[in-house]
Amino acid sequence: MNKNPKRILWITNNWLSDFGGRKIVSKKILKFLAHKKFSVTILDFEEHPPSKKDLKQYIQLPKTIAFRSSVIQNNKEVIFKLLRYPNKNNLDIIICSTYALIDILSIFTIRLFNLLPHTKIVLFENGNPLQDIRLSRFWHLYALMGKFFYPAFDFIITPGVSLRQMFINQFGVTANKIYTIPQPIVSKQTSRLTSEPLSNKLFQQKKSKIIITSSRLILPSKDFPTLFKAIKIVLNKVDAVLAILGTGPHRRKIEALAKRLKLENRIFFLGFRKNPFKYLAKSDVFVLSSLHEGAPLVLVEAMACRIPVVASDCDFGPRDILENGKNGILVPIGDQYSMAEAIIKLLNNEKLRQEFIAKGKVKSQHYLEEKSLKAWYDFLQSLNYDKA
Repeated sequence: MNKNPKRILWITNNWLSDFGGRKIVSKKILKFLAHKKFSVTILDFEEHPPSKKDLKQYIQLPKTIAFRSSVIQNNKEVIFKLLRYPNKNNLDIIICSTYALIDILSIFTIRLFNLLPHTKIVLFENGNPLQDIRLSRFWHLYALMGKFFYPAFDFIITPGVSLRQMFINQFGVTANKIYTIPQPIVSKQTSRLTSEPLSNKLFQQKKSKIIITSSRLILPSKDFPTLFKAIKIVLNKVDAVLAILGTGPHRRKIEALAKRLKLENRIFFLGFRKNPFKYLAKSDVFVLSSLHEGAPLVLVEAMACRIPVVASDCDFGPRDILENGKNGILVPIGDQYSMAEAIIKLLNNEKLRQEFIAKGKVKSQHYLEEKSLKAWYDFLQSLNYDKA
């Protein structure tokens, strides 16, 4: 058995336009693998042809990692791209980290055509595969394919126990194939980043309590309507503002929603910030209002910054991270009244705030970069990928 797996193909999608948690986590893992002398190639399926500027600006990886961008007009093209991929037989490990439809088509192609009988095929799940399948026009077909082909992965890595249990219950994957590795979120630099100075007047002057969220600006999945309605209720009891970190395709729609609710003077869109930690650390409550998640690293970032959190009890992630409400307050999905009540409670009850801050800080240590990356290294080293 070879103890030093070298050649990895990492399959992803829309890398050049992804600014979310999946890319943040994947970059950390990929940089670590490059540092450990793994030979890594990224195969990125893009919906639109990338420009030279995109390729230069948004790859953001060491030059030792090869980056191959491939444009697909529809998901079916993944099959032909994989069939034509050069030097397939030289690969030791393939790691699929796209979204459910491409992941399913990738393992379908590999197994149906017996492409790589001696290569280990690993799924690294960051999202919500059930939601991905439901949103497809051909969801019946993908749901059926999932039951046949998710168990065909050699291993599946999930960030939490809820996703692990979903693969067992919904798709019949055997438990011994699934590894749970917490995301590499908290680093040695986190504490320093929280103390960096802020030039934003909202945080400098801090005339009101600051409620903050960090999210891709997209509807309906992030459920800004419920969040905004909750804020409107909070304002009847507490002098507060909502700060929103993040960017996304629906920013104008979300800004228009704030205006319709007459909240344009109480909601501030801060856009993308390279260092979100200093904004989190200066805020009073963090809120996650999503309808569904996969691995919401923003909850861990907030807890590491010593800010109490309120989160919708959605699949998957918040319940794992908050440990059924031990480390923060879980509220029903789409319930602005429960969300508002939880926010008000954390703004007005200092003892409760400090309890959640202390427990959250402890929980955030489960997501230390060095522990997570070591677990990845140990997992990859354990694989037997000898060629026949």
